[in-house]
Amino acid sequence: MIDMSKLWEYLDQEVENSPMPKEYENYMVDILCKDCHKESNIPFHAVGLKCSFCGAYNTCQTTKTTDRVSSAANADGEGN
Repeated sequence: MIDMSKLWEYLDQEVENSPMPKEYENYMVDILCKDCHKESNIPFHAVGLKCSFCGAYNTCQTTKTTDRVSSAANADGEGN
């Protein structure tokens, strides 16, 4: 098994340094982590989709790209 922590740290930095355009700020997607095998709903980012459970980027998107925004954005009347 290979220690991927340095790559995850690098990708965290890339995500932090690459803000998504406004129209994608609250765009949420469902993912499946291939490391911990858990599903989660996370903010979309073009650099990578980080597992909210184990922190890995070894994930795949499980939903189609549709108009899925966070509930906070919906409550504000944005992101339809």
